[in-house]
Amino acid sequence: MGKNQNIRIKDIARMAGVSVGTVDRVIHDRGNVSSESERKVKAILKKTNYSPNPIAQSLGAKKEYQISVMLPNPEQDEYWELSNKGVLQAQREWKSYNIDININNFDLERSESFSENIQKLLETKPHAVLTAPIFFDESITFFEKLDEVDIPYILVNTELNPQIKKYNPLCIIGQNHHQSGRVAAELIHISLHEPGQLAVMHIHENVENSIHLKEKEEGFRNYFAEFGNDDFEISTFSFLDEKRSFEEQIGECIAQQDLKGIFVPTSSGTYLTARALGKHHKQQTKLVGYDLLEENIHFLKAGTIDFLINQDPRHQALQGLRYLVNHLLLKIPPPTDDLLPLDIITRQNYTSFLNNHS
Repeated sequence: MGKNQNIRIKDIARMAGVSVGTVDRVIHDRGNVSSESERKVKAILKKTNYSPNPIAQSLGAKKEYQISVMLPNPEQDEYWELSNKGVLQAQREWKSYNIDININNFDLERSESFSENIQKLLETKPHAVLTAPIFFDESITFFEKLDEVDIPYILVNTELNPQIKKYNPLCIIGQNHHQSGRVAAELIHISLHEPGQLAVMHIHENVENSIHLKEKEEGFRNYFAEFGNDDFEISTFSFLDEKRSFEEQIGECIAQQDLKGIFVPTSSGTYLTARALGKHHKQQTKLVGYDLLEENIHFLKAGTIDFLINQDPRHQALQGLRYLVNHLLLKIPPPTDDLLPLDIITRQNYTSFLNNHS
């Protein structure tokens, strides 16, 4: 006889002629039941092939699970504000299931802030962790500590690479960054009618400690090495000087260079570059960047940004937390990696993406 998913505890109680509490004690082996009542209940359980709902079991057991989320401060960057919205949605989804999702934010501009939060988080002894390895060197220390105390964790905004393979995340959610860079290169390539100088612009990012940015640039360069026929010169510009505004630095660079196309591997850097192009009347320069931030949408509609590659940070965080809840409550293992599609957004289709995530 197959499992009867519609059988409830009160149905078992009625069929056995006992109370609901008696059935509950037999199912959970809590004792204080007469041998005759236990025999009747077990006979009905066997006859119906009853299988308790695992989520209901968790609720009945009153066990609480704590999931700690460690992501950048959403007030510093709209990308991480979108990610935070995914976390808040997960909190709403699971608050009735004894799942406590608490948020730990670190300073996006200070690796020391990430390191400080590692110890604070571990002291709370969470059952699982969701994080983004923004500062990779510091994240390695975090992975080692989580593996050491056997706390399951999921990473977002990254991909499975040889360095991460040394550790034991349950799942990695993100995109193929190398392929993402190649897609950006192809978009610029097919948009240009003549060869010329191209630029990869890293804005307010320490590339040496950011594997995903390195991978994106490598993918961009590899594409043109294969298909550019040596007609394209690619320069890399990094803007980290805090004594001068990034807009001033970018504007100076754009004014001095005759750039045919620009690739910006970060979402906030995309609109800063678009703003500088507009200020210097160089909107004809092809610009490819990332994500549906409010200002990026503005410059996409205006035509300054030609293409955006959508990384969907809200979905990454939400999906990661769903995987962790399923792992804790239902013992369902997540996939080793969950690579999202490389959605290409233009001014013709951006509304469909906004409507899909509203």
